Amino acid sequence: MIFLSSFLPKKLLSTHLVYILSWFTSSQRIRTITLFFLVALISPVKVWGQIGRVNGSIIDEPIILETEQITGRPDQILHLRNHIDITRGQINLKSNEATYHITENEVTAHGWVKLKRYGNIYTGENLRFNLDTGRGSLTKLGYWFKLNGSHGNAERIDFMNRKSKITCSTYTTCKSIKPDWYIESSTLDIDNDFGRGVARNNTLYFKGVPILFLPILSLSLSNNPESGALPPVVAATNRGGLELNLPYYFNIAPNIDLTLYPNVILTEVFS
Repeated sequence: MIFLSSFLPKKLLSTHLVYILSWFTSSQRIRTITLFFLVALISPVKVWGQIGRVNGSIIDEPIILETEQITGRPDQILHLRNHIDITRGQINLKSNEATYHITENEVTAHGWVKLKRYGNIYTGENLRFNLDTGRGSLTKLGYWFKLNGSHGNAERIDFMNRKSKITCSTYTTCKSIKPDWYIESSTLDIDNDFGRGVARNNTLYFKGVPILFLPILSLSLSNNPESGALPPVVAATNRGGLELNLPYYFNIAPNIDLTLYPNVILTEVFS
């Protein structure tokens, strides 16, 4: 069913059109989008809509879509432009240019893309994301993790429901845009359920200079006490050298823990 904002003044209706739709199966979703498409053609202004849960989806939430312009075939594909906002549960997508594949319930977006997923924020250039399975990918991205405020850049991230794999990435917990230290990794595997990450083929940089190689590194992405590497401490000695501290925390039991502080001193690094 469709509800028009008849209680609003006619002047306001000319710039804003609201409809609410509730369908549940794949074929019914096509009928929903068909109505959405016809409404958008009648009034090519800002349109807002809600599509009910699709059978088989892992996300038991409706899809809420907002955009300013729609073209395409309502039974197959829709092209969305300008101020696109798509929300489903804990997933929110913003872009200025996107394509919605109706049957697959999949969105592709290009140019500027912002994806908020389980509290984490990703911004990139090219996105492909399935709203039913939670699978997809994003390229040329920057990311920020909510649990510990860590952030970085990467060539690509692949989403696998509540897990993800980041390729050719940097990682740091420094708040600055130009961090004093960061870790460069070939891959970084993230598990949102456990708040953990495993990075492989890592190089630690300080002030843009590579100082240490680590083949594998376990990272805690939450504030809960878990075994893993803690942020490194880097300092310069009074003789122009470099002192590096790489603490590692072991969560042995709820009331027992152990932290090791391996220390490396390099002499005459700054001459």
